Amino acid sequence: MTQRGGEKAVAWSPKRTGVVRSGRIERTLRVTGSTQPLKFSYLVAPRLQGSRHSHGNDFGLLLEKISPAGQKVKKGELVARFDRHLMALRLEDYRANVVQHQLNLDRLRANLSVRRAYYEQRIRAVKGSMDKAALNLKTAPVRSAMQVARMTMDLEEAKARYEQVLKEMPLVIESEQASNRRYEIEVVQAERELEKAEKNLEQMTFEASMDGVLVLQKTYRGSQFVEISEGDQIGPGSAFAEIVDNSKLVVDASLSQVDGEQVKTGQTARVHLDAYPEVELSAKVVSIGAMTKSGYRPSYRRDIPIRLMLDKTSEKVIPNLSAHADILLEAEDDTLVMPRECVFRSGDKPYALVETAGGWEKRPVELGLASNTEVSVQSGLRAGEKLAAELPEQR
Repeated sequence: MTQRGGEKAVAWSPKRTGVVRSGRIERTLRVTGSTQPLKFSYLVAPRLQGSRHSHGNDFGLLLEKISPAGQKVKKGELVARFDRHLMALRLEDYRANVVQHQLNLDRLRANLSVRRAYYEQRIRAVKGSMDKAALNLKTAPVRSAMQVARMTMDLEEAKARYEQVLKEMPLVIESEQASNRRYEIEVVQAERELEKAEKNLEQMTFEASMDGVLVLQKTYRGSQFVEISEGDQIGPGSAFAEIVDNSKLVVDASLSQVDGEQVKTGQTARVHLDAYPEVELSAKVVSIGAMTKSGYRPSYRRDIPIRLMLDKTSEKVIPNLSAHADILLEAEDDTLVMPRECVFRSGDKPYALVETAGGWEKRPVELGLASNTEVSVQSGLRAGEKLAAELPEQR
């Protein structure tokens, strides 16, 4: 860097000073958020199917067993189970109910077969009587007038009875089909209720769907907000635990819409945890929300959701830890850097007060990239020079 000539030195002893250093300067943007698992699985209490009016106690979701919080679980391992005693009894009732309905259907079909055989036999008997009356009438030439009249009436009566039986037969068949269909529907309904009970019983046992760490949700017990434990009553559709994969974690944060244009996917960042200030993790911006987040109250400034992927994790890093990340926007290497508080301006021209043998010299400088606390120097200073961080008092 070239040094420019400065103004006359002033004898003065500033209380705050700074030093010009040589190295790297970065312009970063800080965002805050919390650590979240990239891969996770919720355990949700089932919504059991069936009629609650006749078997209300069967649908109670009492947590009978659950693995301890923080335990590492393997895929397929049993992690939770609800009390299934009443539901198992209900299942046996429905199995017996299906068997009983099937037996009723078989009995009905047997009775209907007997009834149809009876009507078929009746048709044959009535037709035989009609044929017999017709044959008797053929003897009319050798019969008296009264006998002929009686045989004619017998034939007409037999024909009327035969026609009546023929008309009744379709109605009997239709009635048989309706009764048979009704019982078939009852069997199907019983089978469906059995399937619901079997599904309910299966849903009351939970196996891990992935490898990870078990995290228990919290609930109110009395006046305390505590972790869910065995013996708690869980509402249908409520998440009571979570399995998280700690090998891949992200930081979900919020970015002011004012700074939204400065951040791009792929930019690197340094992440610090509020619980462990000594831990620093590298990360990368992987996604930026397309729309601002809406809150409960109207606001003139909105935030944009942003996600950073941690390059590697630590045993100390678990989900739901508050964190902040410094996103790298720009950087310069091997440059002169001075504190921003040591920069003063005369109009639009920056200058610095540099310590010399004869006092503090006012020297114009050319500035470059600036961070929150430092600024790079293009010309006017040398590494190691001492600068004043305040102006001399006016006399």
